[in-house]
Amino acid sequence: MRTSQEIYEYWNKREEPTGANDQYTHHDIDFVKKHLDGCKTILDYGAGIGRLFPAYNGIGKVTTLDISTSYFEKILIEAKKFEFEFEHHMLLQDSFMEEFIIEKFFQPNEFDAIVAVQLFMVISPNFISFLMNQLASFGRKVIATSWYERDKPINIVDHDDFIWQHDYPKLLGQLNLEVFDMQFYHQHMAFMYSKKEKEKKKRKKGEAK
Repeated sequence: MRTSQEIYEYWNKREEPTGANDQYTHHDIDFVKKHLDGCKTILDYGAGIGRLFPAYNGIGKVTTLDISTSYFEKILIEAKKFEFEFEHHMLLQDSFMEEFIIEKFFQPNEFDAIVAVQLFMVISPNFISFLMNQLASFGRKVIATSWYERDKPINIVDHDDFIWQHDYPKLLGQLNLEVFDMQFYHQHMAFMYSKKEKEKKKRKKGEAK
């Protein structure tokens, strides 16, 4: 299994991320957009060069977080094409070594929605549960898509050890997360989830103390 440093270096050496011509992009945009009604603040986690920005046009504020320093100028240029307030954060190598600790940047429940498109598949099995649960604490809902082939075993590593297939239905159940939508298309899975209502109320009481 690759180390965190090797993964960080891999994503910073790639000339292009998953781009606007990706065969799944229009499916991803459609799935994300249909779950953004009423949302005014969005975090796009792993935004790359902003290929999902068409889904956010007209929304109040879009915040992005990524580890790829080489895409910084491209995402700034892309953001100017759309109507929303834009803020970008970079996970540098020292932060990345702490395994995507987003508490450094944001507050619990800060976002109406967190978008994690093709993010979870690059997260190692020993960290995926933590991240999926953590995102549901910082956003009122999480909208995700990922590589998922039903006939392949779980937790396999593909693409030079940088991509994992996780059992998302099982993970969502184990984490006691509430799933509102789940779809499958072209070896991909799309799903929207959040903390269950009882957990949300309990967390709000704790924050008020």
